[in-house]
Amino acid sequence: MAKTQKKGNVASEKSGERYQFKVMGNPMVRIIKARDFMQLMEEDYNIPYETKIKTTDDFKIALKAASRISATGGVSILTDRFLTSCPKPNKPAPILLRYIQKMIDDCDADNPLMAVITNPPGCIPSRTREEAEAIEPMDKLLSALSASISVTDATNHQFLKDPLTDDMLIEALTAAAAAMLNDEYAGRMKWKDDDDYHEKEYGLNHLLICLFYYVHVNGLNSGSKFFFHQRTQFHEYCREHLPADMNICSERYFRNCMNKLQWKSCSFDEYIQSGVKPQAEWRKGQFSVEFWYAIYRKAARHFKEKLQPRA
Repeated sequence: MAKTQKKGNVASEKSGERYQFKVMGNPMVRIIKARDFMQLMEEDYNIPYETKIKTTDDFKIALKAASRISATGGVSILTDRFLTSCPKPNKPAPILLRYIQKMIDDCDADNPLMAVITNPPGCIPSRTREEAEAIEPMDKLLSALSASISVTDATNHQFLKDPLTDDMLIEALTAAAAAMLNDEYAGRMKWKDDDDYHEKEYGLNHLLICLFYYVHVNGLNSGSKFFFHQRTQFHEYCREHLPADMNICSERYFRNCMNKLQWKSCSFDEYIQSGVKPQAEWRKGQFSVEFWYAIYRKAARHFKEKLQPRA
């Protein structure tokens, strides 16, 4: 029988000169590239579940799927840099989600990221003893990630280009909310469309999305990835830095709103810049572009006041 060695929360079974890993007997969620997944299939791994990861929500779904087949409810996670246990898959650490998002952003379109569940006693990739000892403990990794993230926050240009700083986003959003929403909760917008007037309630989430568009349309973003690849980080930054009593929507809802505003014939950012209304038949479930534009125009005045270089 192979001798089992324990090191932290990692149990390794020696097989010749190789070490095969299982973590606390929990099912493992491996975060790998699609091409590596094809190799696993060829090697006949025991894989009860796999999915492409386009957002961190896809990663969370994979964790929940793994927890349902776990005897303890816990899940193991293996990425390119660390191997760890996640005892509460329904609440992954925010810094872990940031790291997964970084992996998503770094992927090529033709080789996307995947989450693959390996269910014990299925194979888990073997490593040499030297490789096993080189795996970074989770606390060490999180410390390193925290340091790198704090450096990013310190430079304060993850989203806004110099001389603007990211904290101005919070200033702009809170200023618009204070001016436009009753008790910073909700407001009502009246607008004209098809020769008739309409009125509808809006809230902080509308202002959040309008702020995202304002940064993009006015070229205030620090990099070209902002509009298509930083939506999750933008949402998370605002959620973490807004006052505790200012609650915003979930990341999934935020992205769904963005998708609905990107009309095929004329997306919302194009409409803001050109004023040309999308030429398409309105369908149930679609957003009224005139309603959103009325909110945007009013909010933009407050955004402009705050998104200016400091004296």
